[in-house]
Amino acid sequence: MEHLPYIFPKSPDPYLVALGPNKAQAALARLAHLNPLIDRINLLQDLIDSTETGITAFAGGGQTNATQLTATYNEVTVVASAGDSVKLLAAVEGLKQIVKNDGANNLAVFPATGDTIDDGTVNASITLAPGATVTFSAVDGTNWETSDKSISVGKTLFVDVTYGSNTTAKPYDPAYPYATIAAAVTAATSGDLIWVRPGTYPVSTNLLKEGVNFYCDKGVTITNTSNMFNADTTAGGTTLTLPFFFLGHAILTDANAGGGGFIQIQTNPNAFINAEFDSITSSNNSNAMVIRDGTFNLKVRGNFTSAGRSFNFRDTGNLFATIDGIVSCTFGNNNNAVIYSSGMSWNGVASIKAKTFSVPSPTASQAVIWLDTVVNGKLTVDLDYYIDTSAVTFPFINLAGGTTTCQTILNINFLNVGTRSLFTVADADHKLFINAPVVTSAGGTCSAGLVALNGGQYTTTATFLISGGTIAFNTVGINGAVASVIPVTATSGSVIAVGSTFTTDGVDASIAQSGAAVVISQASTGTTAPTGTVTGEFHITSANGDLYLFANGTGYSRVTATGLRTLADYAAPFWQIRAPQALAGSGAVTLTEYLTILDTTLGGALTLANGTVVGQIKKIRMDVDGGDGTLTLTGFTSIVFNDVADYVILQWSNTSAWILIENSGTTITP
Repeated sequence: MEHLPYIFPKSPDPYLVALGPNKAQAALARLAHLNPLIDRINLLQDLIDSTETGITAFAGGGQTNATQLTATYNEVTVVASAGDSVKLLAAVEGLKQIVKNDGANNLAVFPATGDTIDDGTVNASITLAPGATVTFSAVDGTNWETSDKSISVGKTLFVDVTYGSNTTAKPYDPAYPYATIAAAVTAATSGDLIWVRPGTYPVSTNLLKEGVNFYCDKGVTITNTSNMFNADTTAGGTTLTLPFFFLGHAILTDANAGGGGFIQIQTNPNAFINAEFDSITSSNNSNAMVIRDGTFNLKVRGNFTSAGRSFNFRDTGNLFATIDGIVSCTFGNNNNAVIYSSGMSWNGVASIKAKTFSVPSPTASQAVIWLDTVVNGKLTVDLDYYIDTSAVTFPFINLAGGTTTCQTILNINFLNVGTRSLFTVADADHKLFINAPVVTSAGGTCSAGLVALNGGQYTTTATFLISGGTIAFNTVGINGAVASVIPVTATSGSVIAVGSTFTTDGVDASIAQSGAAVVISQASTGTTAPTGTVTGEFHITSANGDLYLFANGTGYSRVTATGLRTLADYAAPFWQIRAPQALAGSGAVTLTEYLTILDTTLGGALTLANGTVVGQIKKIRMDVDGGDGTLTLTGFTSIVFNDVADYVILQWSNTSAWILIENSGTTITP
């Protein structure tokens, strides 16, 4: 092709020559700082639109003697043996070279000496399969990055329902497209790309073919009546060893009446299927998909609507799905769910992201997430929100028995299931983590395993029931919707409230414990006093009859069941279980009341026994001054109350002594 004039003339420059030796030398000196830029621009211009075909790769391979590629587009037609090599130009930022392997064997593409490809080892090559085309882009003076590697393209077959003909179609000729996708699949060979132009295409056969990939223009609608991605080798499916790509903007309408929906993978562990659609609608009442092994990577830019189970994974299947819109399960069949794995010992990984899930007509026995017989399975669900206030009896998340070391994580900004239970966990090896700022539900049931509710406000219309597992609240608040609700009832297992605060709404917010271990903030079991910061009022009744009472502040008060009163009998901000002790004259200051009021008219020899538990708080105040009152206790020689309103607040420490928390007016002798 005819070369365009250089933007910067190459030497000898006729204009500089005309200036004469002295002036030319001066001009070149002034332009010396531009020389690298000039060289770079001239190099790039040399490569613009340049094409070289019929290239023979260096036999025997290696970087030193590799065939030098000098054009923008380089077609290597002779690759006599696997590993025969070609070499890129030295990297210059902005430079691009396209390499196509039109030979019969794998081609080694090396960088120039000292350069790298895709952040690999310096001077290391990459391999291009026969039929592959890769673009190399120099990002700086030593590094190349590749693109266009996701689909290995030998040649492209075009499909056009409006202008195509299966009779006159010519492979690889855009002017002679096929009329149907099935005909193009039949004609394609490994390394080919099938390009589908706008139109509506009925599909009733399997589209999978080893090494053949798809791209669909915007405006393509596929009406499927088969298992269009059939990688189930027990039912005539395609065995895949190479990744399969179905990319572009197709709209899928799936009416496959079979149990597998539009995709099924089974006995095909190396299958790696990647598909993207603008939207999916499946009318299959059983499943939109069944992934029993291998991996399915799904991207939907709009909504994904299914009559049956939207996501069904079993055995060793792996699923990664990103739905930009709403995932809906519309049929309302018993035992249906948006996410379902049941009875097949699932041992895989699944990650599903969506704006929200929708179950318009849920039935009494229909969960949204349903897992049972799971073996080491790992599920993560990320939603913006979920709202379902229907009066159904089944929980939002049903984690049934038969599991082994499995884990479910739900990350959601807003979750409202009304009077529906939030979860049921029934296996010792299932761990459920719910990370949600706002939750409204009818509690949940944990008979085994672990439920961790992390960070947020939980409004309950019923009770979180624990009878064998563990429920852990991490910096959350629990508010009962009605006064009769006790948000947590624990008959066995463990209830743990960890983090900086555990907020409740007062009278109806308590934990009824009749056998479980209870941990508040940092430490507590049934007979060990809780510690940590507690906001709001609530109580824990323990199996041995002790009652721990909390109010705003840090600390606790613990007494035996004898003579206990209700929460209404004490007032914030401190613990007033009963009326204060009125001590007239000399005598013992009690441990069963938080406050002791002194009247020293009849004497003032006072004693205080050792505390019953580490952290116990005691306040002593003089209200009637009939003379000094002298208190003797472990940890001090004496504390003397001199005048009305003198007081101290003491705490029993882990060094088995009373320590001073607050003093007003008393005389203290250590």
